Amino acid sequence: MQYRKALEINPENAEVRTSLGSAYHHQEKFHEAFQEHRRALKSDPESALAHYNLGHAYESLKKLDDAVKEFGEAVRINADYAKAHFKLGWCYQQMGWPDKAKQEFQEAVRIQPEDDVFHINLGASYRGNHQEDRSK
Repeated sequence: MQYRKALEINPENAEVRTSLGSAYHHQEKFHEAFQEHRRALKSDPESALAHYNLGHAYESLKKLDDAVKEFGEAVRINADYAKAHFKLGWCYQQMGWPDKAKQEFQEAVRIQPEDDVFHINLGASYRGNHQEDRSK
């Protein structure tokens, strides 16, 4: 694997660690993904992508409180990170916090209005908040 070779050359490369973590995630090796994203954050604590990917790993492990923390950090670092807002909203929805979910879905739609999935989830959040007229 080329990521391993790159890490032999520079073991502190946060970008490579994040990419390796994503590869593990796609293989459903969530614990390995988690480890690589944590290592990436040790090298670059202000990496919005590493926080996002760590949040995604936590979400896959059903650790939603930890996922919310990491997606929140990604948004703190990059307020225009639409996917992080979306995933934050998704976690809030799963945790039974529809108002917070709606706010995050609204923000994702504001940032990236061409994404149909963001609109679908925003509409569902309106329905969940008994705002059926706004969900149409």
